[in-house]
Amino acid sequence: TNNGGCEQTCTNTQGSRVCSCRSGFVVERNGCRDINECNAINGGCEQTCINTPGSRVCSCRSGFVLESNGVTCTATIIGDLAVSISIDYDPPADFTPGPNEYRAASGPVTVTCTA
Repeated sequence: TNNGGCEQTCTNTQGSRVCSCRSGFVVERNGCRDINECNAINGGCEQTCINTPGSRVCSCRSGFVLESNGVTCTATIIGDLAVSISIDYDPPADFTPGPNEYRAASGPVTVTCTA
């Protein structure tokens, strides 16, 4: 009765019981606590990670769409204009921005627009 006092899963053992939690949760003193999957490498999401009970959901910023793999974001195409943004996190020490490049805190950012 009462799931053996366990919040999620109760397994009978000889003369006792063992409480456990479903995937995405960890056992704590009084039950199960959700693991925030977004805390480790952004949950595997390329852009935005949203923690949900027992899991996570990836989403993309404005101007991008989520691919069918559920983690990758691709720039949207508006009419005949395609926008591609790439970020190099390890710029050379002597980097000098070109005409379409700008120095950012994380390294050079290249923006390419094609029509």
